[in-house]
Amino acid sequence: ARTDHDTRKARIAGALEQLRAHRDLIAHLLMWEIGKPLKLAQDDVDRCIAGVEWYLDQIDGMMAGRAPLGVISNIASWNYPYSVLM
Repeated sequence: ARTDHDTRKARIAGALEQLRAHRDLIAHLLMWEIGKPLKLAQDDVDRCIAGVEWYLDQIDGMMAGRAPLGVISNIASWNYPYSVLM
């Protein structure tokens, strides 16, 4: 909660760069970990990136007048394990 909004956005943008750079590796890890077919795993990673990009573009309006919540937990499902987590 002590990290300011602009720093959070910059860190998320950096994480997106890393997700793009390691897309195929992440997809293969999803294949290995949960047995997902490669094309579906790649789609999961792409959906994750697109979803985070959308939130990054929209976050200023969403956070207007609000404070960060802190740590949040999630149990990811098989069908969208990576995008739901992100």
